[in-house]
Amino acid sequence: MNYKLGIVLIGGLALASCRGNDADKSVLDSSASISFTVEGRAGDDTSAASGLLTRLYVAHLAQEQEAVDGINLYCSEKDRYFLSENEGAWSYRLENLVARWYKFAFVGVPDNQDIDGKVLFTEENEGENTSDFTRLMIDYDPVMKYQKEHCTVFEKESGADVDFKKEGLSIYRKVINRWLVAGESLTETGLVMSRINGGLSFDMGILSDQFEKPVSQISVSLDDVPERIYIYDNASQEDQGSVIVGENRRSYTFVYEVSSNLQNSRSLHCCFDLAMLPGNVSGQITVTYTDDTSDSYKITTDSEAIVVKPNTCTTVLFNGMTSEEFEVRYAGFDDGTVVGVDPDDKWDGWN
Repeated sequence: MNYKLGIVLIGGLALASCRGNDADKSVLDSSASISFTVEGRAGDDTSAASGLLTRLYVAHLAQEQEAVDGINLYCSEKDRYFLSENEGAWSYRLENLVARWYKFAFVGVPDNQDIDGKVLFTEENEGENTSDFTRLMIDYDPVMKYQKEHCTVFEKESGADVDFKKEGLSIYRKVINRWLVAGESLTETGLVMSRINGGLSFDMGILSDQFEKPVSQISVSLDDVPERIYIYDNASQEDQGSVIVGENRRSYTFVYEVSSNLQNSRSLHCCFDLAMLPGNVSGQITVTYTDDTSDSYKITTDSEAIVVKPNTCTTVLFNGMTSEEFEVRYAGFDDGTVVGVDPDDKWDGWN
């Protein structure tokens, strides 16, 4: 299920207009207020926003006293707000704002009994307490470790599409740039937060057809997996939604136990999936048989790189013991809703 979030932005300002860093100080010291209402929808289901912790970041061009250590966009801890949910909607009111240009970033992360959403909000150098908006990040490592501890195989019939199972582990974001102008009431409707992570699904096929011996276990070892992603999108008005991953990389191994029912089936495919940050996929799959022998297959194709893309589900199909074991396909998530694109578009936000 996808979160379609309509964001309504209402601002009431009674100040003189200010559009430059050299504006009169009396104007900059004046106060303003602005209210936000965020509604969560998936189709007609307004309860779809449950399990999502949403935070609002308010950044502005750094003033002289704020422009230290190369800071250009200033966003201190007091400029970051967790939005309270009430029946699938969030609301917040900001007061004593200066009338000037702002960057507003809405970010939603998984938040449930297994994952504390607040610990996912971090920065380039943890513990630095930076006020540089461009160095604020989301740490996806706790989500990857959660998936490592909860490896589940699912089954699908031949001919059916792979249904992505990790929707609740997605990150959503919307970044908007706005001037708060004196004497105007600003209203924004129809904004949506887009998923900025991707999905990686594996379809190993019908095991009794793919392998000469009964399979007991399948492990997926992934290398150079991005650990963190920036909240900053580095996008202009003409290029919204670029996704920037951090330099930190980790390796993960996911171990999937195969039931005898799935091993003996003549019609069910063995499938498993992962929610991941965007990046190239490298690693190997190791198939262990009931006699404790095993075979390993490098996750690659002869024709193209395998890539996890934002808001896209990458499906890797195992073709059996052939010269090219894997085939890759890309498709939008099967949500039943549109997330800020036309239904005919390919949901490929990779930059």
